[in-house]
Amino acid sequence: MKLKGITWILALALACTVACEREETLTPSAPENIYGDPTLPQGDHPYDATILDWFAKYNTLFLYKYVPHDLYFNATRWLGGTYDPVRDTTFAGFNAQNHTGYFDVPADERYVGEQLSLIREVLLDFYPEAYLKQCLPKKIFLLDSIYWSTSKKGKPLVNLCQTFTGGDFIAISWGAARVQTITTAEKALLRDSLNGAFISVAINRGGATRPAAFEAISNYSDPNIFTRYNELGILDPWVRDAAADWRFFLKTIVSTSRQTLNAAAGTKNFLHPSFDVNGLVRRKYDVVIDYFMQEHGIDLQAIGDAEF
Repeated sequence: MKLKGITWILALALACTVACEREETLTPSAPENIYGDPTLPQGDHPYDATILDWFAKYNTLFLYKYVPHDLYFNATRWLGGTYDPVRDTTFAGFNAQNHTGYFDVPADERYVGEQLSLIREVLLDFYPEAYLKQCLPKKIFLLDSIYWSTSKKGKPLVNLCQTFTGGDFIAISWGAARVQTITTAEKALLRDSLNGAFISVAINRGGATRPAAFEAISNYSDPNIFTRYNELGILDPWVRDAAADWRFFLKTIVSTSRQTLNAAAGTKNFLHPSFDVNGLVRRKYDVVIDYFMQEHGIDLQAIGDAEF
């Protein structure tokens, strides 16, 4: 019995030794972040060369392959990207028709090249390459479309988002056959949405620092700001501080023509005396235009004036 016990202990020790040796020879697994720099190229299409070139210039990954968790901070709001015309509902598993939420349609790879050309036309061509390198997010996802299902039944709102932004990315629609027949009005809508999204990212990345001269013009502590906002040089009654005001001004300029801003009537005639009763909006507008031209060589109003 004593010999058997010793033999058993030796066998166990030998097994442990073998196990340790095997563990030492294990090799590290692949990186968990599958959308890191080595991701590119994602395919062998001719346009993958453009994506690689843009990555070299801007350090931004333009991705047409992704998974839902890349887009949605709260992935439980993701509905799976399927509309069932027979049931007339959005479907993503059991009882999904009883939930509201997002769903996206990935880009059709046959049209990504044309989508990239569209992005160049309505976004990249407006900015110097150094500014794009500083301010573009790490990832840009190329989608067919993205929807928001609100009614539980019925087809979701079509293309709710021309663009969709997260903490470190912008998702862009139009990676589909319809890109071949996009109208000038549709290009303008994409220009408005995409440049507005980019400006928000640029602010967060230090590429659009708010000048003190801008903040000094309006009194954000006025107790009657909601009813006197235009008298105070503020564009929106819900703006309550300089940071929100700055962001709103920038988004407005890149999505609105000079003609519209100066028009006698309209919902965005912010520079006309009928809205700008004290001339404060124009003073702030001039600060914005001068800042971008002097600091970055960007004519911000030319973006809002662009015609396609």
